[in-house]
Amino acid sequence: MGRNLRKSGIDIIGDVPWGTHFCQFYQTKEDLTDILIPYFKAGLENNEFCMWVTSKPLDVEEAKEALRKAIPDIDVYLKKGQIEIVLYTQGYVNEGVFDSEQVINGWVKKLDQVLSRGYDGLRAAGATSWMKKEEWDDFVAYEKKADAGIGKRQMISLCPYFLEMCSAADIIDIAFNHQFALIKREGKWKRMDNSGRETLSGKKPAEEAMLSREQCPGLKLENIRSSGRQMANLELAEVIDVHAIQSLMDDFYKFAHVTMAVVDLKGTVLVSVGWQDICTRFHRVHPEACKHCVESDTKLSAGVAPGEFKLYRCKNNMWDIATPIIVGGQHIGNIFTGQFFFEGEPLDYELFRFQARKYGFNEEEYIAALEKVPRLSREIVDTCMVFFMKLVHMISQLSYSNIKLVQSLVERDALVDALQESEKRYRMVFDHSKEAIILSDPRDRGRILSANSAACRMLGWAEEELIGRGREVMFDLEDPAVSDVLDELVCSGSIKAQLTYS
Repeated sequence: MGRNLRKSGIDIIGDVPWGTHFCQFYQTKEDLTDILIPYFKAGLENNEFCMWVTSKPLDVEEAKEALRKAIPDIDVYLKKGQIEIVLYTQGYVNEGVFDSEQVINGWVKKLDQVLSRGYDGLRAAGATSWMKKEEWDDFVAYEKKADAGIGKRQMISLCPYFLEMCSAADIIDIAFNHQFALIKREGKWKRMDNSGRETLSGKKPAEEAMLSREQCPGLKLENIRSSGRQMANLELAEVIDVHAIQSLMDDFYKFAHVTMAVVDLKGTVLVSVGWQDICTRFHRVHPEACKHCVESDTKLSAGVAPGEFKLYRCKNNMWDIATPIIVGGQHIGNIFTGQFFFEGEPLDYELFRFQARKYGFNEEEYIAALEKVPRLSREIVDTCMVFFMKLVHMISQLSYSNIKLVQSLVERDALVDALQESEKRYRMVFDHSKEAIILSDPRDRGRILSANSAACRMLGWAEEELIGRGREVMFDLEDPAVSDVLDELVCSGSIKAQLTYS
């Protein structure tokens, strides 16, 4: 299975895409853990970073103990830093104040950190039982903003709500701001889908999903379709199908065992596979060493011509190779391979021991991670770069074609809107005019296509009786004056004349 779908761990839900934002209504502590434990277990087992913001009825230690019963090696994940369990005072409230913008920005920042550490994405759950009644409206507004933001990112979010705290109106508000809800009925979990809600683009979820998959796969349509967007302002994440590329690179890594990443010009890692422990457990975790990583991804990789690649040592002293992604003449990102040494290349162990001491790493663990860094022949590297440059060319061509398609759709929609508006104005004049107006086809005996109410009153016919009849119901075709007018109408397409109907 590719990375476009993730295992939820919850039987009634099954696999879900990134951007899924759902809620759970629970009544007991057991209800809560019944969903949260398998949810986090699936995330940990599938290289996702997990964040649990908890509150009553579970404190942090109780949450860990509940996980420990289902995941015997949970302490390994905790020590590794793949899961964080914190109280709501650290996740939602700052000095007793809930600030929705600050919380959302915190999630975005956390996701960037998670992706830079080599995880596939962020899986989160945030308790709501801490809320006071007067904070309810602010939190509902936060959920609405969060729902809009999560759909665009490599995140899955579950929001548990204590049922006894919710009125009927509250439940409606909550369900409306989530893609679906879980609720227990007669001892069984049921899923309630929010199928009628429209997305930011104005389309219902099913409509937008169909358009996204069938017409412009991988594109962030709500961004690209917006008016005023120029090619030069597009972000890499908006114009590539991240999930499809991730799936492709997962398969490539199975037989090539070559590390790779797709990174935008800000240093955000969108796709990654095969990252080495020395990077994910050490370099990308320490702020200064991570800064070197980002600088290597953005500055040292700059200035590479399209169709070429650049080999260089990253600032943490391993080899990296970059080739640019160009879309519509604009450089919007790079494909990297790296985190390797060449076969036969002597290692400067003293340099790496110095780095371990400088950044406060455990020296033995750091050197052990160094020993695992792959050694590649120049032939293997050259072959991989040929593949990556072909991949870049394919990405560039498909992305550019998809952008042009989206722009055509925007132009088409604008034209359809203009036509509909014109039709609306025409119908208003046609229907409400006091003068008789008849629409006919001069090439087909003057066959009547439509008639307004004034014309129907004048002729003494209902519109449905007139439609399809010829001009003989209006004119005396034997009259020479009428014949002359109609002949000119057929020849020129228009005529200005005054006819008196009696």
